[in-house]
Amino acid sequence: MRVAVHARARGMGALRQEPADLRRNAAWIAHGGGDGLTAWHRRGTGSEGSPIISFEQVIKVYPPRTLALADISLEIAQGEFVFLIGASGAGKSTMIRLLYREEKPSAGRLLINGKDIGRLRRREVPFLRRRIGVVFQDFKLLEHKTVYDNVAFPLICTEARPREIARRVPQVLEAVGLSSKARSRATELSGGEQQRCAIARAVVGDPEILIADEPTGNLDSDTARGIINLLVEINRRGTTVLVATHSESLVNTLRRRVIALDHGRVVRDEERGLYRREAL
Repeated sequence: MRVAVHARARGMGALRQEPADLRRNAAWIAHGGGDGLTAWHRRGTGSEGSPIISFEQVIKVYPPRTLALADISLEIAQGEFVFLIGASGAGKSTMIRLLYREEKPSAGRLLINGKDIGRLRRREVPFLRRRIGVVFQDFKLLEHKTVYDNVAFPLICTEARPREIARRVPQVLEAVGLSSKARSRATELSGGEQQRCAIARAVVGDPEILIADEPTGNLDSDTARGIINLLVEINRRGTTVLVATHSESLVNTLRRRVIALDHGRVVRDEERGLYRREAL
């Protein structure tokens, strides 16, 4: 059991934004830095096992007195694949928002690579988000743009050179099986293809951490299996992967680390865990 859960709890679609807002929020999606797919292969030597994410007695309270996370401490190592499970309202979305600094802890510390991200200045947050890819539950694709443009968008926002964009985007599209759809608009894609596009956009900047929020929620079983195989391959290449899910079959099939939340508290943290605790 890795997690220390402290008994002390204190006081408890589609993206439709203007271009300026899209640029401000681009770092939520994925970001420049690194060398695309080739860097995935290089990562994974020398740093496995060291914590990349550390929650230290983290509490999150929303006004006026709604306790979302209750004094949680846990670590996630570089290169791990972790499932985050729990009923709606358990705290999964809050943990995700804390990780990409959409929210800050009310108390405690959240460290990524040893840096307390709750203390980052506003101008430093985009640089943090370049290291974290997020696959949102509703995809947040740009409907009027092509698949290529959607994947290229975060690189454009981080002012990557055109030559670098032209190199990276086709590589990532090939990796997720969307090369033939590069010039299709997002609205012309199936649900599984939209999810693959969202994953491509999240990893095009070679993030150290990939967060996927319900990546198979609205997909049929065959399509869902393909998406999960893709996430497993991304993890195999060295990226730390955190998947929030309600899918019991998915968790039970892969048997990876499972962190279970209930009313903002970690109630279970198991290696090779199941969705439900095994009967004794």
